[in-house]
Amino acid sequence: MLKWTTLDRKPQGLWLMCTWTEPINFDIVLYQVQQWSQENSCGVRMSYDMWQFKTPEEVTAFLLRWA
Repeated sequence: MLKWTTLDRKPQGLWLMCTWTEPINFDIVLYQVQQWSQENSCGVRMSYDMWQFKTPEEVTAFLLRWA
């Protein structure tokens, strides 16, 4: 299971960081998340486990799919 945490100290936009709570192949799952983000223009992967969003609506759509 993926757990998403809001990062308040990041500049420009809204940021989420991903952690996992089960033994999974984290690289494969994050690749799937990145593909979905690109296909739906919902957030941008900024580092290994962090995504940046422009609006609260993007964050909501993202979390509805991946939380």
